[in-house]
Amino acid sequence: MVIPTDDDRWKNAEVERPYRDQILDFLSANPTQAFNVRELADEVADTSWDSVHDGKRLAEVIADGEENFEDDPNSDVVELELLILHHLRTVFIRSEASELVDDGSVEARKVSTEETDVPMDSENIRYYSYSSS
Repeated sequence: MVIPTDDDRWKNAEVERPYRDQILDFLSANPTQAFNVRELADEVADTSWDSVHDGKRLAEVIADGEENFEDDPNSDVVELELLILHHLRTVFIRSEASELVDDGSVEARKVSTEETDVPMDSENIRYYSYSSS
């Protein structure tokens, strides 16, 4: 359904800020810290990687769903949908952060996962920080 721009619903609706602007604002407000893409997604894209997911969770949900789908199909489907949504938003945030790196607003470095509590399968993970230069 089309909404005319002179309609009160349109006029009173919240203006959405691009993720790119939100990432830059968040990093500039925290200039002495660096964040990985999941932390950025939690901050600006309403994901919840910090509290409910780890790197292997999607595979676990799919495996559990195949075994337990008949017991409670809705819980597995909802969790799978949420994980997919989180992954898609995180991919988009990574793309936006990479563009900010390209234009010099943000600095990115690969950090060893040995020194972090990030549940990742790779040896290094990219962290982003505000570029003051």
